[in-house]
Amino acid sequence: MIEAIGAGIVLIVAITSIIALHSFAPWIPAKTALIKTALSSLKPSKNLKFVDLGCGDGRIVFLAACHFGLQAHGWERAPLPYALARIRSLAYSRCAAHIHYGDLFSVDLSQFDIIYFYGLPETVNIALYAKMRKEVKPGTTIMSYNFSIKNVSPLAVFTEKWRSVYIYRWQSSSG
Repeated sequence: MIEAIGAGIVLIVAITSIIALHSFAPWIPAKTALIKTALSSLKPSKNLKFVDLGCGDGRIVFLAACHFGLQAHGWERAPLPYALARIRSLAYSRCAAHIHYGDLFSVDLSQFDIIYFYGLPETVNIALYAKMRKEVKPGTTIMSYNFSIKNVSPLAVFTEKWRSVYIYRWQSSSG
């Protein structure tokens, strides 16, 4: 019985790892304190809508919803992190946090005031940037974890050791 459970866990981790290899970015949990500092600098009002594209275990979604009172949404397509986020949501049911299973490229970005993501430079600067140019409304705040958006000047950068959060204010269809 224990061997079957262990084999099941190994299989789930293997499948999740294979999906991560072909996705926006591997799941690497973000430094919550750094994100909290960056979000605090924005002084967000409670009626704003926040999205984490590729939310992993949901820690940033729950931070945005529970600490800042934002209407927070997270999308995750890797099964294991998604399952962890759903389990974690049971402890945060009092907050306006919503975890969705699906691909970040299927999300309509025009409905959000703050967009957060951690993506590899090649996906941020090509695929996601093209999507943002089509959908993001002017004035939207963009938060990128660890990687800057090529040829776009950040409004602010928060750094702790080797980690950084880049803050942008979306100006128009060209960023």
